[in-house]
Amino acid sequence: MPAAEAECPTYQHLRSLGFQKLASAYSSTGLCYNFGSFTLEAAVSTNRNFQEVVSLSGVVATPRKMSAISHEMLPDIETRDEVAAHIGWALRNCITDLPNLPGWLHTGVQNRSLLPWEQGRAAYEARPRCSIDREWFKLALKTLSAALQDNSPDADQQVAWSFDGEILRVRFGLVSIPIPATGHSWPSSYSVQATKLANLPKQFRSPSVEVSIWRDRLTLGNRQYSIV
Repeated sequence: MPAAEAECPTYQHLRSLGFQKLASAYSSTGLCYNFGSFTLEAAVSTNRNFQEVVSLSGVVATPRKMSAISHEMLPDIETRDEVAAHIGWALRNCITDLPNLPGWLHTGVQNRSLLPWEQGRAAYEARPRCSIDREWFKLALKTLSAALQDNSPDADQQVAWSFDGEILRVRFGLVSIPIPATGHSWPSSYSVQATKLANLPKQFRSPSVEVSIWRDRLTLGNRQYSIV
């Protein structure tokens, strides 16, 4: 069952933005905001993934076009500014058709970076990474592969990867392989179980190879390895 209105932080923020109780025979807990030319409705519901959400809906009609509004928010959004950003996103394709917009909606449009997918995109762009000339990297991986074969690593041994802004350094035991690279320095070193690197990539299509860290995985070109 949907959460009670009083238990839904997102509803509290909606009311603080000026949303009122919706007079409807279909919903006893719905909210709405009258923009003058159309009404935006909000309701707690369960989506197709069986996840509880606050859905926004409405239809904006002008002489030139008609836009259907459909957007979902989590019911436990912590800040009013993020809720306003969600509304700004929901109305992004028709916002120029709405006269006399409230100030909080202008702010919501400007706060697009608060939206969860925008934050995820920013985190992805800021992930530790560097770019390496393909031939340099092929030589480095050949050296690493030879060191792994010569030492027959056990499950406890690791290969560490670090980047200081100029040199990507790969360490395995006493073996240290420096590789010229470009990018921003990494905040720390990342290690992969040595036995997982038995089959390193040998060919790369692009003249530049990206090495990156994302969601506990090391990416070498198009190969990924779990970080320990």
